[in-house]
Amino acid sequence: MKKFCILGMLLLSFASFYGCNSLKNPTNNGASKDSAAFRISYELNGGTNDTGNPNSYSSAAAIVLKEPLKDGYTFLGWTPDDSIPIGSSGDKVFTANWTVNAYNIILDYNGATDSITISMVSVNYGDNYSLPIPGKRVLGNKTYGGSRGPILTVLGYYIYEFYGWYSSDQTFTSKFGVSLSPFNLTSDIVLVAKWSAFAIDFRALS
Repeated sequence: MKKFCILGMLLLSFASFYGCNSLKNPTNNGASKDSAAFRISYELNGGTNDTGNPNSYSSAAAIVLKEPLKDGYTFLGWTPDDSIPIGSSGDKVFTANWTVNAYNIILDYNGATDSITISMVSVNYGDNYSLPIPGKRVLGNKTYGGSRGPILTVLGYYIYEFYGWYSSDQTFTSKFGVSLSPFNLTSDIVLVAKWSAFAIDFRALS
């Protein structure tokens, strides 16, 4: 009888130890759902993802996605959503949605007298745009002759040569020409027409 009691106590001790050890070290059957990592993919449509956006997630934590960046565009949001709630499962694909930005080109004709058609135009980022080619002529007199001959004064126009459109810093070092193809600036800009200081053509009035 004594032997049976000792054997029973040993069996109870073993069962108690095994049960406690099981609680301390649970099997995958009880934790795989919360700790499993699911994959996250991004369709950026030309943008650059934020480094804070993860490539995987688990069901145990919620995730709110950060905004990506794209030159010349405004971010509209993620599709289908911008977050993953707690308890979610399965791989996810998020698509970035954008709208193109428009920027203003302000034209300073710098004394031009001809072909002044517009003073400001709004252009979408990435579009092709050709700047106007203005003319400049100034009414004046030109004297012909010298000390030994007759002096003739003629009324006419001084015609200036157009050199192109430049940034408005007045140094005339950043030339834009007459074509912005494509328009890749990401802010409004003021352009100034540059005219030749030499080789001015004089055309007499008839």
